[in-house]
Amino acid sequence: HGNRQRSSRYLQNGAYMRLKQVNLGYTLPQNLTKKVAISQARIYCTMQNILTFTKMTKLIDPELANDRSYPMPISYDFGISLTF
Repeated sequence: HGNRQRSSRYLQNGAYMRLKQVNLGYTLPQNLTKKVAISQARIYCTMQNILTFTKMTKLIDPELANDRSYPMPISYDFGISLTF
């Protein structure tokens, strides 16, 4: 016969909030860039998956809970854009 009683022991609250993508950039003033023969210079940073608020087990990503996949990676990209 076995134990056929239902249990909620392994259920988790799937609610979450995630800061998915942030783009930050700054264009240097032209009075600085013209001194070195650059018409425009911009520095930037793109960040992905930097914050997740959830009550789920840390090994489970709330977006991928049914897939049993690894959590989404956090990434930071930095760059410089120059126009001569």
